[in-house]
Formats: sequence, structure tokens, C-alpha cells
Amino acid sequence: MTLRNLVPDERSVTDAADVLAEVAADVDTIGRPLAAANSDLPVEADPYRRLWQAAATLREHRGDGHVIALVENGIAGISSIVLRSAVDLDATSVRKARGWTEEEWAVEVEKLITRGLLTRQGEISEKGRTSVDRAENMTNQLALGPWRGLNDDEIAGIARTLAPIARACQTVFPYPNPIGMPQSWDPDLDPWASSVPTSPRAS
Repeated sequence: MTLRNLVPDERSVTDAADVLAEVAADVDTIGRPLAAANSDLPVEADPYRRLWQAAATLREHRGDGHVIALVENGIAGISSIVLRSAVDLDATSVRKARGWTEEEWAVEVEKLITRGLLTRQGEISEKGRTSVDRAENMTNQLALGPWRGLNDDEIAGIARTLAPIARACQTVFPYPNPIGMPQSWDPDLDPWASSVPTSPRAS
């Protein structure tokens, strides 16, 4: 209902659902329980529900991969949240949004200081930044699967289709936000997008 109210143009939602559902159909759900759960739901005829499911499947595919990357780099759970708060998020807002108590947060800060990932001033150390960057890069690599069959023009086309819907959603979920979701990308507003050479379609 909320999405329908934000984007009353059903035609644009149908177009977005069509292109995103095609990408979501290619997700690899092995080792990705949340992506598997969303992918296994029956496809709905209603375009708003279909768009939501496709977006949720792709989001959880990336999210499951992010958990894998965080575990691999030893910064899963509250460790990840505390470290990211030392980089670019508001610690108080994030802590409250994620349901951690002040005591739990303080204990984790002390652990990360002992591990050398935070400084005594509560700032992220070089070692901590390396761990975060490594996990983010691994997350990006693990999220590529559903998009490998598309070239740059096709990806930009999907982004253009989704951009008006994303802008409408940002009126109720602005940037920055407690979950660290970045600003939506519109290739028509990004001067770098047109300068990226088109890659060949993956075989």
C-alpha cells in the first residue's frame, strides 16, 4: 500500500517489475537463506508486489553475501555495526535502530580496541578500515552473479527505470539513514556514467 501511494503510476512500476524480476530470476541461492526464501515465493500478478519481491530477492542475495564476507573477515554482528559507525554512520542512531544496549555497545568497542580495529579515541584504525574495505569489496564481488549477463548499457537502462521509484521512496526514507543504505543511482544525473566504456555482454 505504501509503495502504491508513493508511486501511483502503475505502468512505471510494471516496467520496473518486469526488468528486475528477470534479473532476480538468476540469483544463486546456495548458502543464501534469505535470498532463497524470497526467491521461492510465488510470483504475484500485482506489479507492486512483483517489484517488491524482485527487489527483496536481490537485496537479500547481496545481504546474505555481506554476512558471508563479514564472517570471513571476523567482523560479523555488532562488530560490523560499531566499525561502520566509526566510518560514516551515527553511532547513537544505529545502536538504537539495531536494538543494541549501551552496555553491549561499550563492550564491543572495548573488544575492537583490543583487536586494534578501533583507536582509544573510538576512531577506526588503519587495520579496522582495511577489514571493512575487504569485507565491502568481497560483498560486491559476491553480489555480481545476477548481473553478469548484462552489459553496462543494460544495467544503466534498469537504473533509469528504477530511478523515479527510488526517488519517490526517498521522500519517506531519506539519506543518510540508520541502516547505511546509499543514495539511489540515476545514470542520467551521474556525469561519470556516460564516460564509462560499455563492456561486452558476459558469455
